[in-house]
Amino acid sequence: MSQRYQAGFITASYNGLLAPDAPTINTVTTSANSAIVTFIAPTNVGGSNITSFTVSSNTGISSSNASSPITISGLSLDTPYTFTVTATNAYGVSPVSAASSSVIPAIYSTNFYLVQAGGGGGGRNDGGGAGGAGGLVIYDNFTFTARSYTVSIGAGGATHTVGTDSTFAHAATSTASGGGKGGDNSEDTAGILSGGCVGSAGATGGAFSTGTVTQANPSGGGVGYGNVQGALAYSPYRVGGGGGTATAGQSGSVNQYGSGNGGDGKEWPTGSSNYYGGGGGGGQHSSAPFAGAGGIGGGGAGGTYAGQNGTAGTSNTGGGGGGSGPLSGYQGGAGGSGVVVVCYPSTFTASQSGLTMTTTTVGTKKVTTITAGTGTFTLS
Repeated sequence: MSQRYQAGFITASYNGLLAPDAPTINTVTTSANSAIVTFIAPTNVGGSNITSFTVSSNTGISSSNASSPITISGLSLDTPYTFTVTATNAYGVSPVSAASSSVIPAIYSTNFYLVQAGGGGGGRNDGGGAGGAGGLVIYDNFTFTARSYTVSIGAGGATHTVGTDSTFAHAATSTASGGGKGGDNSEDTAGILSGGCVGSAGATGGAFSTGTVTQANPSGGGVGYGNVQGALAYSPYRVGGGGGTATAGQSGSVNQYGSGNGGDGKEWPTGSSNYYGGGGGGGQHSSAPFAGAGGIGGGGAGGTYAGQNGTAGTSNTGGGGGGSGPLSGYQGGAGGSGVVVVCYPSTFTASQSGLTMTTTTVGTKKVTTITAGTGTFTLS
């Protein structure tokens, strides 16, 4: 066995076959409790192909993968980290790369705005269908400038009523569509009650619209999360379907005749436990053993014998209202109102006209939550 010297490291060589050279770190991006490290593999792979790469933090946390990028988890918020990477082949481990620049994981690690529409109201009468959550548009990595932005916060729909759109306007307008209303028992002669989808009603007479699965952001670069319909319930038991959201609401159970749960909403930012847009739960029919639960993200639960009316969606989440409970004459829950959340560099000062909002500073960011009104949001 021989040895070679490289940048102060000794790398093993077996009959002239060597471990790889060191990789080169390219970028490091962080979220709440993790970092994604991208790197460039070395040109000189040594005596055999590289089988794995390992990223290590300055605190001793490591993770391996066969290629770039590598996600390293278990990081703490507001703690500085640097990372290095090594490559491994059949003959050994490479020298350690140069360390990355220091990064600090934070929940609010990018500049973004979030536009959540109002949720739809649940259906009426015995076992009404659930309201769909309002649509959700997220524009991540947005570049904010000192200017005014026009904002409108959508209202949640009353019983059996669609929710209202929310908007955020700059050079173009991002619109999140209001959630669809849940189907009424009395209006559906086939006994099939659909949960609402985004921007359209629940099923009537077995005919239904699928709504918008994703909502495009006309300003470009944004990722939209629209709603899909609640799946159909089962005739002749007339139990309510769950309201749609970023995931589909459930059908009523074909075996137990219970109502469908609402779909779960979207968590943003990832790791923050902030959820938006849960679908409502289908109402309990008089022949069914249970009502549907509201989806995570503010969806209202379906009505039960203990509480005949459906539960309202949570305010400022765009959650759909739950369908009405057993016996005719009861009401579905109202949809939750919408919200706009704006995350921008803390060097800006925010003001408003015609809006209700709160602003907090988190690390290097300010986060403004706009909960009501139509007006202007100004950064200076």
